[in-house]
Amino acid sequence: MKSVRDLVDEGASEGLSTRLRQRKDGSVTVTMPFGRGNLYHLLSNQIYIGKIRHKDQVYDGEREPIVTAAMFQEAQALLASQAPRRRSHSNVSQPHLLTGLLYHEAGEKLRSVHANKQGVRYRYYVSKQFVDRRRNESEGWRLPAQAVNRQLSIA
Repeated sequence: MKSVRDLVDEGASEGLSTRLRQRKDGSVTVTMPFGRGNLYHLLSNQIYIGKIRHKDQVYDGEREPIVTAAMFQEAQALLASQAPRRRSHSNVSQPHLLTGLLYHEAGEKLRSVHANKQGVRYRYYVSKQFVDRRRNESEGWRLPAQAVNRQLSIA
């Protein structure tokens, strides 16, 4: 498998998720399946080849590697070859001002996303489950950021 998106889909189909969380009322909830960010972090973590990073320095760790250095380097080369070219560090010219502040009726935060069509960037706030199930037809909110900002008079 040579695609992080395919790996995310496979993990979701097998029921893999991030950690369990215990709420204040004592109930336990399963967080969403591993996302691409989680997997990128895991795939680039040098601890699996017996190394440990502290700030800008990499040191030999105390644990034995569980992945060969050659396999790790192959994965890093594959990730680098598939990474998009960035124009700037954040690649954001128009930030989503309400990121982390909007919630839908079930209490989940709306995520900020965008789409580019013919050089125009369309920004949205969308439900997390809508983003996670991107290839499947799923329920979720998609609110145009410009309309939301206009309603709140921050555009």
